[in-house]
Amino acid sequence: MPSSMTCPDGRRRPRRHAFTLVEVMVASSLGLALVAFVSGFLVYAGGWIKRNQMQGLFTLRARYGTQTLFRTVQNARSVSVSADGLMVYLLTADDSLNAIYYRDADATPETITDNGIWYDPNPDEEVTGDEELIIPYVTPLAGFPVFAAQGPNLLARFHVGDPAAVSAADRLSGKGYQGIQVRTCVQPRNIGRTWASAL
Repeated sequence: MPSSMTCPDGRRRPRRHAFTLVEVMVASSLGLALVAFVSGFLVYAGGWIKRNQMQGLFTLRARYGTQTLFRTVQNARSVSVSADGLMVYLLTADDSLNAIYYRDADATPETITDNGIWYDPNPDEEVTGDEELIIPYVTPLAGFPVFAAQGPNLLARFHVGDPAAVSAADRLSGKGYQGIQVRTCVQPRNIGRTWASAL
C-alpha cells in the first residue's frame, strides 16, 4: 500500500503546511542562540567602549589640569605649600592670594568621583562657590604628598584615574591599575631675581 506522503506513481506529494514541528523547533533554537550571541557581544562591546572613553577622559583631564596648574603657578610671584602637602598658596603679581588644593570630600581615596584638585581665587575670604575644579578623579601617589616645595619650584605628584585599591567591579576604566600618573615640577616666572655683575 502506498504511503500517504507519496503519489500513486511514486512521487512525493507536496506538503500542505509550511513547516513541520521539528523544523520550527530547530529554527527557534538557532534563532535564540543567535540572539544570545549578538546580545552578549553588544554588552561586551558597550563595556569596552565605556572603558576606553573613561581612559580617554582621564588622559584629557590630566593634560588640561596640568596645563592649568602650570599656567596658574607660572603667573605667581611666590609659592608656598601647606605642611600636609594638600594646599598650595600662590601670591600673584598684584599681591592677591590664590590657592590650589586637593580635596577628597568623603575622606576615602578609593571613591574618585568626589576627589579632585581645585583652584580658589579667594582662599582667605568666606566666599564660597568661586572655586574651580581643575582636575577630577585624583588620588595621591603612595608615599608622596600631592604638592611639595623644592626651593622656588612646586612639585606635583598625583594619579588621575582608578586608584589601585578599588575592586574590579567598581573600576571605571577596566581591569588593573588604569589612569595617568602625573609627576611634574613648575616654577613661577615672576620671581624677583638679583643678577651678579659679570665684572
